[in-house]
Amino acid sequence: MDVVGIPAQRLPAGAVELAPGAAVHAGREPCGSSEDIQGDVWGELMSYAKKTDRNHAEIRDGLRQVGYTVVDCSRFGEGFPDLIVINKECSMVFLTEVKDGDVGFTKGEVKFYMNFVMPDIRIVTSLEQMLKILEG
Repeated sequence: MDVVGIPAQRLPAGAVELAPGAAVHAGREPCGSSEDIQGDVWGELMSYAKKTDRNHAEIRDGLRQVGYTVVDCSRFGEGFPDLIVINKECSMVFLTEVKDGDVGFTKGEVKFYMNFVMPDIRIVTSLEQMLKILEG
């Protein structure tokens, strides 16, 4: 059976199949907490502090408060989306770009979006907008 698009025989060592569409590493809860993910997986990839949109923290923190797993990727650079949001069932991952409404896209963002193979990156300007996407 395929798990998250990876044939079962090709899963990374230590990964276990939980249910269709979900895989975790042995000994970890599905999805983990946002803090766990930030600390042990993403910390090494982050570069220096980058400017975020003024609504960034409100959206990130609001999603966490209502139970979504959120990885803040705003310091990655190279046009990578601001947030990785995982739904409560751990069955869907949303790459999310936070925009302030009056701020356009950077050259890096345009280049990333044009070359990325997934069909969508969610672009949101408010917590309410992202909640509609997640719950709708």
